[in-house]
Amino acid sequence: MRNQINQGLTVISAKEQMELDISTYKRERNLAINQAVQLLASDTIDRTTDMIDFLANTGDVQYEYRLAETYDALGDTEQANAILTNIGNMELTESEIQAHTDYRSFWQLMQTWELENKNLSALSESDIETLQGYTERANITAGDANALLKLNGIDTYKEPVYFPDEVEQELRIAQYTEEEISEDKLFVYPNPAKDYVIIEYATIEFSKELSIIITDLNGQIVYNKQLGYPQDELVIITDRFPTGQYFCTLKDGNKIIRTERFILVH
Repeated sequence: MRNQINQGLTVISAKEQMELDISTYKRERNLAINQAVQLLASDTIDRTTDMIDFLANTGDVQYEYRLAETYDALGDTEQANAILTNIGNMELTESEIQAHTDYRSFWQLMQTWELENKNLSALSESDIETLQGYTERANITAGDANALLKLNGIDTYKEPVYFPDEVEQELRIAQYTEEEISEDKLFVYPNPAKDYVIIEYATIEFSKELSIIITDLNGQIVYNKQLGYPQDELVIITDRFPTGQYFCTLKDGNKIIRTERFILVH
């Protein structure tokens, strides 16, 4: 009996195989879409129209959100709102419905703050409390809220607590294992951006000459910062940068590691 059970553990049913195939397909498809988006974003010419056309034809909820953000950054609030309304009419899971509710609520809050011309880097205590409410659930809105909290000097990360019990400690260590850096990475978002951009980077080899440099189309440096860690996240206020295209470059001395292009629209 035990041998039969053990043998059954290694047998994959047709349904399980189909689910594995679907999962693999989705992962590879998302990777291909992300690579295409990165290529469009890093082009030296303005590919905003191509980006919109591409995102509009993915048929994927997560890219529908990005499409709405693109229209919003371009000032087409009506089209952005129409896309968000359409997402709400899609067949969503319970968690996706909650995520969408949070997203729309946060989006409306950002619209209100923009009309009030609110300084996002100097929010009041009540505004901070509002943002902290959005961080209670793990979704895209929580990431945006955390970015604004970090912009106001508030770090929402909580250091894990290790318990003396051997089993408990082992579980918690596994959950907080630091991600191994297997390749150099550079991400700039939102893109297009308005009042701020978030820069995430990671490097295989760290040196004291590691830096982030932002230049405009004329090659003029508008931002330059030496980096103290092999991987980190930066929030940069861009409200004083002129509207246009910019290049964000991760450098090690004179060596260019990665470059990403982003568009700034006020």
